[in-house]
Amino acid sequence: MLRAENIFKTYQKQQVLLDCNFQATEAKLIAIVGASGSGKSTFLNILGGIETPDKGQVFIENQAYLSLSDKEKALIRNQKLGFVFQEHRLLPELNALENVLLAVRIGNKPIDEATLRAIEIFEILGIKGLELKMPAELSGGEKQRFAVARALINNPTAILADEPSGALDRKNADILHQLFISIRDSLNKTIVFVTHNEDLAAQSDEIWRMKDGQLHRES
Repeated sequence: MLRAENIFKTYQKQQVLLDCNFQATEAKLIAIVGASGSGKSTFLNILGGIETPDKGQVFIENQAYLSLSDKEKALIRNQKLGFVFQEHRLLPELNALENVLLAVRIGNKPIDEATLRAIEIFEILGIKGLELKMPAELSGGEKQRFAVARALINNPTAILADEPSGALDRKNADILHQLFISIRDSLNKTIVFVTHNEDLAAQSDEIWRMKDGQLHRES
């Protein structure tokens, strides 16, 4: 469903990624762990087409993603990938629902249908009833859950999350991880997330470790 083959990346003559290979199948919760600066986020950005490797290829549903034009990659990102970052990145001038529907508007999809789907997602994430609030009225955990809803709204093939609980306290980090498990089970989604939290990683289906520029599956 999502795989990377022979990924190399160099920054300022320093080898960051060295022949990394990765594969994700449907309905899996997959953690990528490793020391700070080991290349985890760079690799995740390459999976999502946000960065380009020096060598290698990423395949989404057997389509060679990195060989596409910028316009085609943007369309794939909108339709098949959802992104969650450490910061929620909600626009302060829009309410929570409007923030979630931004990805739908970019993809020119029917808003009425997407709004109904959004309400279903809010129910799963435990934030139904908060959708008309402005970001400033929400807690940190609530903001991040709306960021997850935004990643889900276009029914993507996979969600890529870069330290999604990094700005949360332990309680909200645990809640978010349990929601990822619920999303995997109820929506059959694959979630690939970068984390420093070994306890959260241990609750995942697979753990991949980045070390010395190389990525290896541990479990």
